[in-house]
Amino acid sequence: MKKTLPFLALLIFGVSLFASFFYSRLITRPIVDISRIAAGIAALDFNVRWKQHRTDEIGALGAA
Repeated sequence: MKKTLPFLALLIFGVSLFASFFYSRLITRPIVDISRIAAGIAALDFNVRWKQHRTDEIGALGAA
């Protein structure tokens, strides 16, 4: 048990770090897209559109 506990702790830490990285990318991707579109509109490029269809607050912001 004493030999496997550090290995298991390191494995759990690595898996949780890996999962949190991809989960944070999944959560922030729509916000980054909206920010990119807003920058395009600020540069007077009105051809940029948000192509995602969501029903939450981020979807309402993207549709606006």
